Amino acid sequence: MPRRPRVFVDGATYHVYCRFAHGARVFAAPEEAERFLAIVRDVKRTDELSILAWCLMPTHYHLAVRTGRRPLWRSLRVIQGRFALLHNRRHKTLGPLWQGRYKARVVEGQDGLNRLLAYIHLNPVKAGLAASPLRYRWSGHRELLGRVRAPLVDVEATLRLYGSRRGAAMQAYAAMVRAVGREAWAAEEPGRLPWWSRGAGEAEELDGPPRPGLDALGASTAPEPVRASLEEVLAVVEQATGLTRERLVSGVQDRATVAARELLAVVAVHRCGVRVTDVGRCLGRPADTASRWLSRGSERRLDEPSFGRQVDAVEAKLRRE
Repeated sequence: MPRRPRVFVDGATYHVYCRFAHGARVFAAPEEAERFLAIVRDVKRTDELSILAWCLMPTHYHLAVRTGRRPLWRSLRVIQGRFALLHNRRHKTLGPLWQGRYKARVVEGQDGLNRLLAYIHLNPVKAGLAASPLRYRWSGHRELLGRVRAPLVDVEATLRLYGSRRGAAMQAYAAMVRAVGREAWAAEEPGRLPWWSRGAGEAEELDGPPRPGLDALGASTAPEPVRASLEEVLAVVEQATGLTRERLVSGVQDRATVAARELLAVVAVHRCGVRVTDVGRCLGRPADTASRWLSRGSERRLDEPSFGRQVDAVEAKLRRE
């Protein structure tokens, strides 16, 4: 039976989680956890996600994510797909890394959202991995309390859920964590949580145009995508790299030409919403070749800061034009 399509609501907040196949304890290795967080941080920036809470457990992850215009499935496909690709390549393994596609549920209402964030950060305590959330490294709890210099959580946006003044908001958040910690359901699996068991079902296909959401201050959370055609992206990439279209279409495989193709794929697909098949067709290549450009370009952005800056520069020029 085919899977039901997932169409997500712009500006909605989701509880997302996914497990590794066969109970693998992948995140028990700190270096693997760091790599996953680096990918989440990168996709958060490119897709303009808002991270309200996160936690990495040895066998799975939890995220509280507020989306923009880019659909959540696309961001998570990049996060999980990129991590699996790099993990299998490092360990020379084959087969699926994840147990299946991620699970996601819309969380509505102030009280439900506040309890979700507490639940996510209490996971290691309920599993016996730490005496308190403050003693656990792999979550956003310490970030919300100002204990981390470069947080993954959007601290200001999240604390506004608990109050208008930083100190009071931190206290209110900490009080919510303590209160949820006393609730019997706080130790349950996600499927048995209050916001999962209402019978609303997973994020189903929705009728009508997407609607933007509002943050705690009433501002829209829906970012504007880069409104540029593939031809416009190609023209800017030509200017940025000094390489012509004829060069990119040719069979030349030197480092500069390969990087330019990957630059085109990353900007066109991740920033402008162009289909991978169209990128391949533009340069006379099959879709699987364009997919490899996209995959390698995504890796290059993590490994080469200069390439990341080039991606940002191309996007900035497209926005100006």
